Amino acid sequence: MRVPLILFAFGLLMRLLFLAAGPDGGLGWHVGFQGDAPIWQDQAARLANGMLDAELRLPWRAPGMMWVVSMLWDGGPTVWRVRLLFTVAGAAIAPLLWLLLRRFVDGTTAVLAAGLGASSSNLLLRSSGLQVGGLYLPLALLTLCDQARITT
Repeated sequence: MRVPLILFAFGLLMRLLFLAAGPDGGLGWHVGFQGDAPIWQDQAARLANGMLDAELRLPWRAPGMMWVVSMLWDGGPTVWRVRLLFTVAGAAIAPLLWLLLRRFVDGTTAVLAAGLGASSSNLLLRSSGLQVGGLYLPLALLTLCDQARITT
């Protein structure tokens, strides 16, 4: 249980340092936050104001993102709750990757791969803002871990 906690702490530290590195890391207009953010900002603001969105009836994008973002954010400049969720989800990638890989490769290789995943610049950017992959990658890894557990 020690290795997953260390990997989670390392991933969390990397993400917090990444957020703190920019002068505007806390605002919703941060460059790393902008990925899919204009779409989610617009939808979150409309939902917060009680305006129904056609995409909620026929979702073109991942519906979980719309629901999570609308619950945690009203589209304004303060985004700490959304950032917290995506930062924790991004930090969970490394231990989940280790749990998945340790069944197929030796322990050292699994730890190295998970550590590289925790410090990957692309994954750091994904978990710093409203990127669909930031939410769904940990869920996909969790599903793969469960599937690997069932088959072995």
